[in-house]
Amino acid sequence: LALEQAKAANMPKDVVERAVKRASGAGGETFEEALYEAFGPGGVALVIEILTSNRNRATSSLRHLCNEYGGNLGASGSTAWMFDHKGVIRILDFRSQIPDFDNFELQVIDQGAEDIQEEGDGSLSVIVAPENLQKVKEFVESRGVKSLETHLGWFPKNPVALSEIDRGKLHAMEDALDEQEDVKEYYTNVA
Repeated sequence: LALEQAKAANMPKDVVERAVKRASGAGGETFEEALYEAFGPGGVALVIEILTSNRNRATSSLRHLCNEYGGNLGASGSTAWMFDHKGVIRILDFRSQIPDFDNFELQVIDQGAEDIQEEGDGSLSVIVAPENLQKVKEFVESRGVKSLETHLGWFPKNPVALSEIDRGKLHAMEDALDEQEDVKEYYTNVA
């Protein structure tokens, strides 16, 4: 999936090869993935995916960041239960690519799609269980559909509302998370 995303972003082959080599531990540095759970401003739940060569540094940085913005790093299981882990296949400009949408929708559901959502930007999101992501993606591609974005993500089961003050603090916290080199992705349960 990562290689497909790099290719779709027109990343140069030598950059991809260096990244694969580095991630595989060649050169003495090894990376590990981890999932952190946290609470942010107003009690908002966060799930934070990291990729790091130094887990102690990543934990310390995240703990400091959470405290700075009115939250705290949670224990394993403290927030993940509030989210569903799902695969997403996003089809850009789906109307021009799928002439018989009703038939396509039924076929995708037969292949394992759990939900299909039309987005405001003219795209279509097909939500699947992680184990069905590749199967449904291959089915969609077999129908001649291009312009796909595919990823795994965490979706809140019950989104919550935040006050304007807490929402401002959360945006500042999200900006800080974006700057963290170990943070791969993060998700909140904000509506």
